[in-house]
Amino acid sequence: MIGNKLELDILGVFREDYTLPRSINQIAGLLKKAYPYIHTKVSELISEGVLNKVVIGRSYLCYPNLKSQKAVCLLSLLELAKLEQPDPERELSALKDSVSGIKSDSGILSVVAIDSALLAIVVNPSKKEEIKEVMGRVTGYGLQIVGCDEFKLLCRQGLRKRTVLYGLDKFFELLSEAGAVPLLANES
Repeated sequence: MIGNKLELDILGVFREDYTLPRSINQIAGLLKKAYPYIHTKVSELISEGVLNKVVIGRSYLCYPNLKSQKAVCLLSLLELAKLEQPDPERELSALKDSVSGIKSDSGILSVVAIDSALLAIVVNPSKKEEIKEVMGRVTGYGLQIVGCDEFKLLCRQGLRKRTVLYGLDKFFELLSEAGAVPLLANES
């Protein structure tokens, strides 16, 4: 079975920033679980390729492996769960409904809510007017249209407080291609 509760909880620790590595001790503390219990599960996730690790002395830091299908699946479940949680400030369910009609041939790969703005990641950013027309139903949010390369640059700077509204698979694919991983030595 993909995504038991503990696996989702562990990956949920990385939800705000997929590139921020965490020690097993930090993960256990954030989840309020016993270190040996978390260590066993994190070791399994590392051996499955769901998490990567960076060795630091006698311990290591972990972060999600965005090239792993299982990791992307679990992270996608966490992103979807965000949309179901009430958030009166951002009205995410209304936003999700407004972008749900996007057609796959529109050139829009993914739509991400970041604070009070929407980021539309598109195949061809030179077609901004067409994209604005497709996204015209969304009101009350600033719209930024970026191409894949520009999105990859944004990823390297970090995308915090974001919720993927459309195109989860493309979002994680581009995030992985961006090389948005911790810049630490001795990766293993």
